[in-house]
This record gives sequence, structure tokens and C-alpha cells, in this order.
Amino acid sequence: MKYKEVKKLKKADFKRYVGVHIETFEKMVQVVQEQEKHEIKEEKNNELNLENKILMTLQYLKEGRSFFHLALNWEIDEKTVIRTVNKIENILVRSGEFRLPKKKFKVLKKSGKILD
Repeated sequence: MKYKEVKKLKKADFKRYVGVHIETFEKMVQVVQEQEKHEIKEEKNNELNLENKILMTLQYLKEGRSFFHLALNWEIDEKTVIRTVNKIENILVRSGEFRLPKKKFKVLKKSGKILD
């Protein structure tokens, strides 16, 4: 679901779907917009608007979805997902206004392999 549809949800449903209150989401948009004003635009592919980039990042953090699954869902390249999530996450953390959860990894006891 893209931001265009998500923003139509009731406040409680928005929070359930996105993981943050609408006011917090709007503050995240402001913080990222402010940061991007000071950066040189390097992105060639601008498949997603800012709200969708933040929504995708929150889906990654909240749901623990893989970059591959996000790429399929958002119909963009996996490398674009990785770049976008890392960029948005770094901006939000550096702002000092938000605490973002760390992605948890599961370790298989028998093999010692890490699943994300």
C-alpha cells in the first residue's frame, strides 16, 4: 500500500499499519525534507516520493521484511531499496529526534546461520 492510500486510514489504523502516529510520520517527513535541501541530488531514479521512502523504511524496521520482498512490493530494484532504507534511517537517527529499532537476526542453533 502506497502512502496515498495509507494517509486515508483512520489515525488508529495508520498507527497499526505504519508503526508510528501520523504526527510522528509528518515530523519524519519534515526532518528528511530539511536534510535533503542541503544535499546535492544524486538520485537518477526517483521512483518513490519522500513519504513512500519513509513508509518503506518503516516497513523494513517494523515488519523485518527483507530488501528483496520490499523491492517486489514497491516494484523497484533491490539496490534502490537498500540505498533508500539506509539513507532514510541514517537521516532520522542523526536528527536525534527519533529512536529506531535495530533489525533483529535469528540464529539457527544447529547450523549457526543467520536469517534476517
